[in-house]
Amino acid sequence: MDINPYLRTVEGSSRIFGGFQIQIDIRHYDSVEQMTEEWKNNLHEVLQKHNFIDLLNTMKTKNFHIHTQSFEEILIDPKVIYVCDSC
Repeated sequence: MDINPYLRTVEGSSRIFGGFQIQIDIRHYDSVEQMTEEWKNNLHEVLQKHNFIDLLNTMKTKNFHIHTQSFEEILIDPKVIYVCDSC
């Protein structure tokens, strides 16, 4: 089985949204902000699809960000990218 070297897992690390994961292809992004936005958009779609109104409202109040890795580190290291909202 071939493993795609460009795929990364982006996972929420907050109390409420922790564990929500997506896979991204790093070739489509130019910054950690873009990766964070992709994760947020996916989370929003899932919450909206299942009509989780309170969670959607909570999500709007959060400042999601990636601070554990720089964009350059993400490009060379395939470890999980964590999105935080509690700093």
